[in-house]
Amino acid sequence: MKKDMDALMYSRICAGKRYFYSVCEDGKVIKCSRVRYVESEATPYLKKGHATVKINRREYTLKNLVAKHFIKSHRAGDYVEVLGGDPFDCAVWNLRLYTKSEHGRRTAPRVKSQRVIVNGIEYESVRKCARALHCSYQTVLDYLGGNVKHSVLNGITITKMEAA
Repeated sequence: MKKDMDALMYSRICAGKRYFYSVCEDGKVIKCSRVRYVESEATPYLKKGHATVKINRREYTLKNLVAKHFIKSHRAGDYVEVLGGDPFDCAVWNLRLYTKSEHGRRTAPRVKSQRVIVNGIEYESVRKCARALHCSYQTVLDYLGGNVKHSVLNGITITKMEAA
């Protein structure tokens, strides 16, 4: 549901002494001079996989900026997803909001527990192994990775199980 270019809405983000910035529904950020009334488009760049814009020496994620100004149901803790996969296409009609609990349901299947065998006893995760050995989760991970010289786990044989 793309709109005509003439009917696009703008929302003012912030104003300074010499410039003010506005964000548009189609995901563009406009910098306008107060003195000469010259407009220029702020160029987004990629940072950690997200389109980011620098405004008055602060970085803003473009999709969050557009959602905050143009989607009425947007709340502070909501996640914003860009449909289609292009991080620079942050138009309102290309964004979708979802809550923190929905984000957990969507990403939880990707997280896999590491099965561990300790002295012949099998544990379904590193956390359960650490609980049984009365040490921290990070201690077991470091011991498995060989990142420690001395450990409370010296003398214990811990091995990772291969994924089936």
